[in-house]
This record gives sequence, structure tokens and C-alpha cells, in this order.
Amino acid sequence: MEEILHTYEQQNKYTEALQGYRIIEDKLLELLDGCNSDEETIYAYKILAQCYLRLGNMCRSLGKPAEASQYSEKEEEFARLSGDSVSLAQSIFSKGISHISNNQVQEGLSLLDRAREMFEKGDTFDHIQGIGWYWIIKADIANKGIISVPSERIVEFADQALEKLLPINNWQGISRAYLARSIAYKNLGKAVLAQEDLEKSEECKAFIN
Repeated sequence: MEEILHTYEQQNKYTEALQGYRIIEDKLLELLDGCNSDEETIYAYKILAQCYLRLGNMCRSLGKPAEASQYSEKEEEFARLSGDSVSLAQSIFSKGISHISNNQVQEGLSLLDRAREMFEKGDTFDHIQGIGWYWIIKADIANKGIISVPSERIVEFADQALEKLLPINNWQGISRAYLARSIAYKNLGKAVLAQEDLEKSEECKAFIN
């Protein structure tokens, strides 16, 4: 999955990434049938949840919200089976994004808030990353006008994302946060700050492996 992430997904080759993740899904389901212990089975559930998370992301990127929602349901199912709190929080977060993509905005926001509360209960890389991406999504949907938020508040959303993601070098998220803040600054008429953040966003892409 990491190879597909770096080779296709991060290069915006979403169709190729989707095909790759589907192959991995098939392999994981085969492996699940052959698990010999509860420990192996639980681990397979966790990896399957991660696979479905990525499949859902690719479907959303390709403009297939209905299919993304189906993968989100599977992601949540296997995350619950795994018993892993981070996987479950990620699945709820993913489901929230799917709801928003399907114009079920209030339901989606409620799920995002629920996921954030779960991320805030831990201090691992994945917990911190989850909080950071929560603020990125809030900034993104506000910039798109999906929720009504003043541009000053969107800047604050991006600031909170950067506060979480800069210390853990989550460069993809950092790039997205700078881009979101750049759009907000532009809408505020702060052209110089907008250009600076746009340049920072592009510079971060060099660090995405």
C-alpha cells in the first residue's frame, strides 16, 4: 500500500492507485481466510480497514462519492472488528467526508467532530495526524463554501492544522494547510501572504516521498 501511495496516489494517478488498492483488497481477503490465530485475524482486519480507507479516498478523488461511501462502510466494519481505536476514528472520519461529498453536510460534520474527539484521546503520530487533517478538511470545505465560515476563521483552521502537522513532518498535510490558508488570505485581499503560503505549499511537495 505504501508503494502505491508514493508511486500513484501522491502523483495524482488516482485510477492506477484505485486499481492497485483493489488488488491488495483481494489479496488481503484471501489471507484473512487463511489466518491461523485471533492475533493474525485482528491484524488482517486492521490492514483491511486501512485498504478500504484508501479505496474510499481514491473514489472521492475520482468523483465517485457513492462508491466511496460503500468503501467507508466496509472500512468502519473492519475497523470495529480490529478493536483498534485509531482505525475506528479514521473510519468515522472517512465516513464523515463521504457524507459531505454526498451533500449530507450536517451528518458529515457530526462524524468529523466525533472522530476528532477520538483522535484527541491519544498522542501517537496517527492521533496527531488525525487532528491536523480534521482542521484541513474544515478549512477546505469552508473555502469551497460548503459551510459558511468567515475567511479569518479559515485562517485559524489552517493555523491549527499546521500547529499539529509541522512537528511530525506530515508534509502532505502541511502542503494542504498552506494551500487552504493561501486561499483564505486571497479572499481577505492579503495578496502577499497568499502568495507566500502558495509558495510554501509547493515547497512542501518536495518532501513528500
